[in-house]
Amino acid sequence: MKTDFDKVNEWLIQLFHDLKDSAYSDVTVKELQILTLVHTLGTCRATDIAKNQKLALSTITITLNRLEDKGYIERKRSTADRRVTHIILTSKGDELCATHREFFHTITDNLF
Repeated sequence: MKTDFDKVNEWLIQLFHDLKDSAYSDVTVKELQILTLVHTLGTCRATDIAKNQKLALSTITITLNRLEDKGYIERKRSTADRRVTHIILTSKGDELCATHREFFHTITDNLF
């Protein structure tokens, strides 16, 4: 007989596999964390992300380059100061964040 723990564990594993097999399977966990942070902060700079994640700016830059190549973010130069570049989610990035948020709401609802 399965315990409640076993049932929840199986359910979480299935949810993870469903998300992994989704249209967003090209995103790593770290990239998803960065996208979620950009979504939470709104428009931000790479240095803001690096400070928040306590990572080197070079590490964040590599991740942002990958996310930009995949179409999840855009970089926009500030009109006030051309040295400043803002990170903005694309519609694809917004959709992924909404899917991710819904995924965790579903988990939370089912746990309670």
